Amino acid sequence: MPDEKDQAKKSVTERMMDQVNKVNTPENQGAVKFIIYQAQEVMLKPKEFFPNVVEHGSPVDARFFLFGVIVIASLLTGITNLNLFYTLTHLFTYLISTYLTAFFSWWLFMQFGSPKPFGKNFIVIAYSQAVLLIAGIQLGPLGVITFLASTAYGVYLQLLGMQILHKLALNTIILVLAIIAVIQVVLKFVLQIY
Repeated sequence: MPDEKDQAKKSVTERMMDQVNKVNTPENQGAVKFIIYQAQEVMLKPKEFFPNVVEHGSPVDARFFLFGVIVIASLLTGITNLNLFYTLTHLFTYLISTYLTAFFSWWLFMQFGSPKPFGKNFIVIAYSQAVLLIAGIQLGPLGVITFLASTAYGVYLQLLGMQILHKLALNTIILVLAIIAVIQVVLKFVLQIY
């Protein structure tokens, strides 16, 4: 065990790297790689991904994926803005807005007669948040472009997933998702102010 005098001689950078090495384990590296792989599958092959995850996915797996994507996207935001406060703000904003979006989508689809449970709606919303990895890149004017592009693609992913899940008329799904998109933008704006 290292002596206290040896620890005191280490620079701040060396002590920080010791802490990073405790977190940087093969298990954590594997988890991050798996989350990035799933995000890639969601964004590049959504028509193959959503039928499988809607049928066989579990809310627990979706929560794991969501948490990983939110942490990675929040870190990207903090790094690209060189501000730790941005990381914490976006972590909070993404987490709260995703759960509220899942709740509102479930409630609205219930009003239109869909009997699907909250958990299935949450799965679609959680996996559609893969776009946060793109939204996390916020470099000057590029930040506005990535935010708008990721929001639009996120709505598209939700449209695909909700069509598979609810099997309602396309007009109904578009109406609900338009309401949800407005709610998401308002939530992200309001939550980032505070």
